[in-house]
Amino acid sequence: MFDVRTVLVPVDFSSCSLAALQHAVSLAAPRRGTVHLLHVVDPIASGLGDGAAVGTGVLAQFQERLNRLTTSVRARGVKTEVHVAVGSVEDEVLGMVDRSGADLIVMGTHGRSGWGHVLLGGTTERVVRRAPCPVLTVKERRSEHRLDEATAGLEHATT
Repeated sequence: MFDVRTVLVPVDFSSCSLAALQHAVSLAAPRRGTVHLLHVVDPIASGLGDGAAVGTGVLAQFQERLNRLTTSVRARGVKTEVHVAVGSVEDEVLGMVDRSGADLIVMGTHGRSGWGHVLLGGTTERVVRRAPCPVLTVKERRSEHRLDEATAGLEHATT
């Protein structure tokens, strides 16, 4: 059996990334594991140019948003660590796997195909191909469209 103790969850605050967080907590809770929440500010994708254009105030806001998500996670007996990085999402996720010792990446996917996939890239696909550990992809279900960011629906997750 695969023993999941450290789970990395890239969070972009979309409903599918919050659904991924639900799954990560369900996997980590029985083992009293740790969930690492990572938000990556990609300055090129955001139209900010290089990383120097991202101010500390912006990073602090994302840090606070991640901190709010941890309240529900910790209530389930799961340790959390939050990280905000500036750079390419793919590179930062893979780098955090090494730094955190993650056993598993749980990431949301928008499930785009065709032109949507081509135009918006395939970050999840690239992470799956390059990751040194298993990657669980979570596609948003229609019933999860309106997740409350503060709780991320964690109270409904199964244990």
